[in-house]
Amino acid sequence: EAKIREEQTVPEPGQLPNEERTEEPESIPQTDGTETEQPEEAQPVKPTEEAQPVKPTFKSDWDGILSSEYILEGNRTFIELKHKMTMNQTQRGCTMLFWLNLMTGDSGPICPDPLCPHDDFAVCPYLNVRNWYFLDANTAFGNRDNFSSLNGKVCVWRYDFASGTCREFYKPKGSIADILFACDGVLYLCDSTSEIIDKKAFYTYYLEALDAASGKLLYEIKLPEITAFYSVINGRMLFADSTGAYFSDMRLENREKITDGYGYFDQWYWDEHTSELWFSQIDDDKKTGRVFQYKDSVCEQIDLPENLYFFQLTNTKIYYTTFETVYLGNAYFSMFEGTPRPLYSDSGNTIFAVSRDDPDESPTVVYDTEGARVLSIKGVAGYRIFGNKLCYYDIPLIREMNNNVEYVAYSLAEDLPLLVVDLETGEEEYIRFE
Repeated sequence: EAKIREEQTVPEPGQLPNEERTEEPESIPQTDGTETEQPEEAQPVKPTEEAQPVKPTFKSDWDGILSSEYILEGNRTFIELKHKMTMNQTQRGCTMLFWLNLMTGDSGPICPDPLCPHDDFAVCPYLNVRNWYFLDANTAFGNRDNFSSLNGKVCVWRYDFASGTCREFYKPKGSIADILFACDGVLYLCDSTSEIIDKKAFYTYYLEALDAASGKLLYEIKLPEITAFYSVINGRMLFADSTGAYFSDMRLENREKITDGYGYFDQWYWDEHTSELWFSQIDDDKKTGRVFQYKDSVCEQIDLPENLYFFQLTNTKIYYTTFETVYLGNAYFSMFEGTPRPLYSDSGNTIFAVSRDDPDESPTVVYDTEGARVLSIKGVAGYRIFGNKLCYYDIPLIREMNNNVEYVAYSLAEDLPLLVVDLETGEEEYIRFE
């Protein structure tokens, strides 16, 4: 997942990384290529008519909402696309981060080289980089996996867009160090070591604080258990473990408890306008899910369906799907000697919406795949709705015949395109790696 930074900016294509962007004034193009401001015209008085509800624009509906589910910058969001490649006689799903302009529909790879084929790790240092975190418009960090023999380590790389250079920034103690977030010039990582005892692996986890410019280790905190770090909000760290969810300072001290007991979040959203934290806790085994709101040291459950699967928060709406078992077909499992086994998805077909001010109201159906597509499968991110744009991965299902029996499967090594649906017109557009 890409990490979020408040007020982060990433340059548009053709714009220098350190170039300032300004809002364009309303104007009239002239034949000589110049523009003049459009004069205000008096509008005729219209007959009184029934007032129409004001539709929220993209920016007004999402302004000030921070989340783990996306990176937003201006009119753009960032998405990870996957492309099937064959390397060393092995098929792999290689990824690239793409930007998508939600207003124009334009898109492109984060790799700035227009001639780069994006198919060779030795040529494209942006290929198969995950867990992106943008420090500012000129600098980003990512976990770079080039499937090479680096003792199985996925290193942290630093990317400088202004100079067009990148370098290895941190080599983990174990196999990978998760990039968390940055605050006041300090980059925070979660690293781990392992020890084999009686053929079992035991892990020790660390919070690493590095100088974001030099990579110098500033301090290290040994963690008592697996800890999920989510974000830095107003200078406070948001994290959770088995004892609860917390806000704290950057050394995990001076804690403010959000929840008791099991504290891990599935999705979370922070509203800068209202200082509210919204989060969900999903139980896949019981097929239940709950949404909570935390504000002014009070945590309350929101009245939404108890079988909630996924939700999104905006300034005006709550979007959600519920656990709904969808039969996809028979799957072939070699461990069962080829006996057909049913393959299901729990994500359902339907996205619902309720008013954020009145979640008790009857939900409206925003989108229904009617069984033609799968909204989500474990291991693949869920949908995102931005204004009237719905974005989700169209997971390719592989159907093959074997002994006159049709089998279905899906593979994360296959191409994974993004489907963008205009919820007003129903128009669909694919964005693909190639």
